[in-house]
Amino acid sequence: MTPHTAAPDTSAGVVRLRVPADSRYARVVRVAVGAYAQRLGAPPRVVEDVRLAIDEALILVLAVLGAEADTTHVTLVLTLDHDEATGDLICRAVVGWGGK
Repeated sequence: MTPHTAAPDTSAGVVRLRVPADSRYARVVRVAVGAYAQRLGAPPRVVEDVRLAIDEALILVLAVLGAEADTTHVTLVLTLDHDEATGDLICRAVVGWGGK
């Protein structure tokens, strides 16, 4: 018997996270993004890949922002879609930052 794998539920739309521009909040973002991917039905390997990609993006952004004293927050906009043709889960993330 072959187990049935349902397509991820992408009806949840877009998730926006805004956190202080501080590396101590990277774990919060990683956990939230992983939970979102898991909720949409992504396989465990994909959930971990999404977490890793977001973590790396956040580390790079925070490294660049280190010199910018007026930056107070980082905003992540995440969309997960299901490609009907291939069955792949597509993750789109936009990371931005701002001041007071």
